[in-house]
Amino acid sequence: MDKKEVVHIILLAVALFSIAYIFFANAITDIYVTVEDGDPVAIQITQMYSVFQVVCIMLMTAVGTYSFVYIYRDLSRLEDRSKKQKLAAKILEGDERRLYDLILKRKECLQKELVYESGFPKAKVTRLLEKLDRKDLVERRPHGNTNKIRVKHR
Repeated sequence: MDKKEVVHIILLAVALFSIAYIFFANAITDIYVTVEDGDPVAIQITQMYSVFQVVCIMLMTAVGTYSFVYIYRDLSRLEDRSKKQKLAAKILEGDERRLYDLILKRKECLQKELVYESGFPKAKVTRLLEKLDRKDLVERRPHGNTNKIRVKHR
């Protein structure tokens, strides 16, 4: 989760809490008891929302809706990415698939870690990564004496 997602989740929570607080704070009504014909009668008087409360409800609804839509769209994009990545993993064969699965599990790792985890020789890992890079599935960036490998996001 990146910082924007966290901010939107916090905004959504604050908006929902604020709206609930305003609604429940006004849910308490005044009750007056009067005597009519010798019998006590309870009269419930509902309170109206102030202009400030109505504006707050509208503002918090707008903020909450915006945050919810942002989070929903972001999650659906992540779901689309993961479907594409799983499809790519199914299309690959043999050692390419095995190496790509290792990269998918970690999202980002060093090439020397892939050599260790896969059990493949360094040269083979390099060749497989070149093939995956040509297929636009992974991204390689120099990192000291090795490369940092990450799943390519489209």
